[in-house]
Amino acid sequence: MPIPACESAVAPFSSLRWGKSSALIWLSSRLSRAHVPASLVIEQADWRNDYKGALAANSQQFGNVSIAVRSDAGSEDQQTCSNAGRFLTLLDVAPAGLTDAITRVFEAQRGENMPRVLLQPMVRHVRRVGVASTHRISDGAPWYCIELARGDSVAVTAGRATGRQLAWRRDTVAAAGIASARIANDDEDAPLILTLLRELEDLVPAQPFEIEFALTSDSALPHLLQVRPLATARRWPTLAVSIASRARPNFSRDRLSHVVGARPVYSLMSDWNPAELIGSHPRPLALDLFQALIARGTWWLAREALGYRHCPSHTAALLKPITGRPYVDIRRSANSLLPADLSDTLSTRLVDHWLAQVKAQPELHDKVEFDVFNSCRDLRPKAHFIADHRSLLGDSGSRAFEFSLRRLTLPLMGADLATFAPSLLTLSGAPPSVALPRCDIANLLHRARTAAFEFAQLARIAFIAEAQLRSAVALEALSAERALELRLYAGGVSGVMHRHRQAVHNDSSLRPSSFDITQPLWQPSRGDLALQAADTAQDFSLRPRELNALNQLFGACRLSASAPHWAAWASAATAAREWGKFRFSQPLAALIEYLAETAAERDLDRETLSWLTLSECIAAVSGKSSADARAQAALAQQRAQAESQQMLSPVLRSTADMQRFDSLDTQPNFVGIAARHGPLRVLDHGHPEQHVERGDVVAVRHADPGYDWLFERGIAGLLTAWGGAHSHMGIRCAEHGLPAALGCGEAVWAQAQRAASARIDPMQAAIGLY
Repeated sequence: MPIPACESAVAPFSSLRWGKSSALIWLSSRLSRAHVPASLVIEQADWRNDYKGALAANSQQFGNVSIAVRSDAGSEDQQTCSNAGRFLTLLDVAPAGLTDAITRVFEAQRGENMPRVLLQPMVRHVRRVGVASTHRISDGAPWYCIELARGDSVAVTAGRATGRQLAWRRDTVAAAGIASARIANDDEDAPLILTLLRELEDLVPAQPFEIEFALTSDSALPHLLQVRPLATARRWPTLAVSIASRARPNFSRDRLSHVVGARPVYSLMSDWNPAELIGSHPRPLALDLFQALIARGTWWLAREALGYRHCPSHTAALLKPITGRPYVDIRRSANSLLPADLSDTLSTRLVDHWLAQVKAQPELHDKVEFDVFNSCRDLRPKAHFIADHRSLLGDSGSRAFEFSLRRLTLPLMGADLATFAPSLLTLSGAPPSVALPRCDIANLLHRARTAAFEFAQLARIAFIAEAQLRSAVALEALSAERALELRLYAGGVSGVMHRHRQAVHNDSSLRPSSFDITQPLWQPSRGDLALQAADTAQDFSLRPRELNALNQLFGACRLSASAPHWAAWASAATAAREWGKFRFSQPLAALIEYLAETAAERDLDRETLSWLTLSECIAAVSGKSSADARAQAALAQQRAQAESQQMLSPVLRSTADMQRFDSLDTQPNFVGIAARHGPLRVLDHGHPEQHVERGDVVAVRHADPGYDWLFERGIAGLLTAWGGAHSHMGIRCAEHGLPAALGCGEAVWAQAQRAASARIDPMQAAIGLY
């Protein structure tokens, strides 16, 4: 006969017995901080012998309601193996379909020693669902972790929602209490789940576990749907007792003179998008190369040369590494994007306002240049621009700001792009020689910094073009579809991209991750579809209505440009930016290869070099003991492992953020129009020898120019954990019309690890992971 899931229906025991129904049965009479749904357990033998009796028992216990038919195999939810998701579960089954559903769930357990089915009434009025654990699942780091999503009861576990991840240091919660944790993360439901986890820990001491739960609109308590031990615990590494930190965030005034703004905010994806280019926790050499070539001075000096605020130091740092993560100082970033002639008083008001906006809406951190800062004159009519800033700057201040931005922007719209990169071709020019002679490290560093400076200027001009394009769409002078066509055209402007990529590719100066010495140089195939983009791009010309609307906007905002000239300039700016990025990759690759080849002569491999700083690498290839270099690398690895225990949010607003983690309600940057579905291929690194099929949706943690080999494979879509709206891959996907969701965040990335297929729908701003 079917067994009603109450404690008396099983053999008595004094402690929890693991297994899906067993755990819920034991906990149902002991929990005060959650509801446990009523249950009915059916053994397979009972189902075969008397299925009508089982159905009658269900009807008697639950009535005429929809049922969740869940597998309850003996091998599920055990300490040595969870088998999570292995067996079939069918939800919202009507009474008429119950016989078929139970039969199917039993069939999916074929070969199991103890096949069982667990019946529960569907939880109704669900407003939020989630999973939570007592430790980080992957490595046991001491954090309470919660993932929340809005949707049906399997939205999180099946990966069908963009979840929000929250976490708290276990020792902080123990010391400060759950009330403090609530204030820290500002989520009204988090205290309910933390309280439940703590109660469960009292009942099941010394056992890491995770739960699935649902929150409903008709109950103050969560519904506990599942409890299982963390079977991964036996593989967790031995972690250091204390969390190492090479640098802590400094939220005081900037030590550099002429940097305005009261307190900084730090972000992993603002400005140069370091988490996308070098990863959210890069190895020392990649981080140091990025700093030496771009983030120490170059990034700001290039902007100053275009008319932005004076750089206070030739080594002004954009990044503040915090426990090994490359955080951008948004305060300094904002300063570098102010017009040079704007007064300190107005500059301070703007920077403080922008930083306050990021603090209030941290989910904007990867979109600050478009959605927070005003770093160029867009196409808003002058009167509208002034009205938008009057409450902050006053009437005269708003006029001064508008005038300064216009005076900065106009010369950049009319300039020959070749003036910002002396090696940049005119449209009719021939490709230059790209071969780099083998030379000393100082020469290679100088070449790389020079290329980075040129690229930084071209990138800023392209951002101005993109900001104006977005404002044209917002003001309905262009439709979103026509703006996409213009971006597609940008990839093939007069063959510039084609010729230069061909030159760069023939020189084999790309690697799947530009700053990662462990990645090999990329050898593209002859049939590289990326190289064919320029030949296949459709021509673009503005339609009469668009010409008229744009010309009216240029007049209203007092930008002396014609619509056709502007469209050609915007396309050329985007193409030049991409060319500059490929051009910068050449001396960078030459430098990395020089270090690797020279170190190999001293019996030091690439893996070892990746754990050294740039200065340590130079010392290692210049005569320092190889044994000392290996010891330094080993220490760096140990430090990185200790740092990995610290969970850090994408945005840090105060010192309290060191004790909590919030993935934020990250909104991906969508590219494309068409919705695509296909098998999901998750790539752990950027090596082009990885197997990728035509029609796959590919997920990568972060992508830079070296990932262009993906376009050879005819993929259906791209998903990244880190990526900006105007990143390299964003532009490349737009050129190919490839649907993409860039910068989905850590929550979606974690879900992707468990998914078999994916759907990206840019027009609906939706991601499906199945």
